[in-house]
Amino acid sequence: MQVEGNIQISNGNYFTRGSYVVSATIAHDDTYPKTLYTVDDGYVITNIYVETTEVFDGAALISVGDVNNDDGLMNSFDIALTILGYSGYQHSQIGTYLSDGSARRNKIYTTSTAIRAYKASGSPTQGEATVYLEITKLK
Repeated sequence: MQVEGNIQISNGNYFTRGSYVVSATIAHDDTYPKTLYTVDDGYVITNIYVETTEVFDGAALISVGDVNNDDGLMNSFDIALTILGYSGYQHSQIGTYLSDGSARRNKIYTTSTAIRAYKASGSPTQGEATVYLEITKLK
């Protein structure tokens, strides 16, 4: 279906303005914390994935969160930086903002907030990954 212009929906108070995925690259030589994306009031992060595209060395640990909880979206121990592939597709691999360990939940933001990658430890000389955030915009 292709629509041009505005669509009016009666009682559309619960109709979202859109869901989308944003991505940002993190690398071994980045300065941390690194801002990956800034959400505004009414943004909901529904999921996170990290794809390691170049293996990190130097015992690197990186987490993803915000100024209130630096691993709220993904804990550093749950991002597999030493093997190629994806992290974040299991409940146990995402932070407390998005899971209580057995059930998924969403993180709703009410103010403009920077989503950041934090280096928890290590001194890598190589490595790169892409962070994918699933976001719904309510307002």
